[in-house]
Amino acid sequence: MAGTDINDMIVEVEMSYTQFAEAITSLNIGEGIPVTITKVNGTFVEPCPYSDRQKVMRREVDEATRDLVRQLEKRSEEIEKLLDEKRVLSREDRRNIVSTLKNVRQELKSNIPYLQKLFAEQMDKTVTEAKGEFETYLQNKMNSIALAAISEQMKQEEISLNRNMIPELEVQEGGEEAGEMEAGMHMDM
Repeated sequence: MAGTDINDMIVEVEMSYTQFAEAITSLNIGEGIPVTITKVNGTFVEPCPYSDRQKVMRREVDEATRDLVRQLEKRSEEIEKLLDEKRVLSREDRRNIVSTLKNVRQELKSNIPYLQKLFAEQMDKTVTEAKGEFETYLQNKMNSIALAAISEQMKQEEISLNRNMIPELEVQEGGEEAGEMEAGMHMDM
C-alpha cells in the first residue's frame, strides 16, 4: 500500500501552529498557506535564506528616497546650468523646469507616502503574525505542562486510564422515564 512507509513519502513540510490552523480552516480558499519544504522524495531540501520583511520594506523606502534625491540633484544641476547660460528662457526650457517640479511634487505627494503606508501595513502584519505565533506557542506549552502535571498526578495517585472515571448512574425505577433520564433525553411537557 503506497503512502504507508516513510520511504514512500513524496514531500515533507514544516509549518507553525498558526499556519496549520489557517490551513485546515481555509481549505481551497485563496492562494493557500506558505509552508517550509524540508524533504522531497526523501532528500533534504536546503532551507531558503531568511528574508526580514521589515528590512526589505525599509530598504525599498530608502531606495525610493535616494532615487528621488538623485533625480532632484540631476535636474537641479540641469536647471542651474540652463539659468546660467540663458538670460531668456524658451517655452521648452520653462516646460522642462515645470515638469521637473511636477515630478518632484508627485513623488513627495503620492509615491513616498504610499511606500510608507505599505511599510506600516507590513509591520502591522508582521506584529500580528508574531503575536499569533507566540500565543500558539504559549498555549501549546501550557497544554504540555498541564498534561505532564496530570500524568504525574495520575502516577502518584495510581490512577489507571483503563479504569472507568465516571461514577455509575443510579437508575431509578419507573421504566421508560428512568431510561430516558439516564440517556439525557428527558423532556417535561
